[in-house]
Amino acid sequence: MNQEGVSYPMVKRRRKVNGLSRRETQIMAVLYKLGKASVADVLDKLPDRRNYSTVRAQLRVLEEKRLVRHETKKLRYLYAPTVPRQIAQRSALRHMIETFFDGSVENSLATILTEDNLELL
Repeated sequence: MNQEGVSYPMVKRRRKVNGLSRRETQIMAVLYKLGKASVADVLDKLPDRRNYSTVRAQLRVLEEKRLVRHETKKLRYLYAPTVPRQIAQRSALRHMIETFFDGSVENSLATILTEDNLELL
């Protein structure tokens, strides 16, 4: 139940933020951290183990979305982000502010700076 007294049913489904699933977001975070990475490198850095071919398929989807590119090096693909991290951060932040704060930067900052949320920082 939220502050207005409205309750929402619990729905178990994958949420997409800014067009990316949770797993795609995790993969992008790994690629931003490493710069370039093979499927095995990405798999090693993910918080929970996944199947190699699942991660490879997700990287292919990220390539189709033009967020990732690959190069071949010694018979393996190395993947790298195509969008600079700062631009991706701005885009994600803009999407969050539009979605949750009706486009108001002031409301988003007020939420962050409430006493309860300062403990999270």
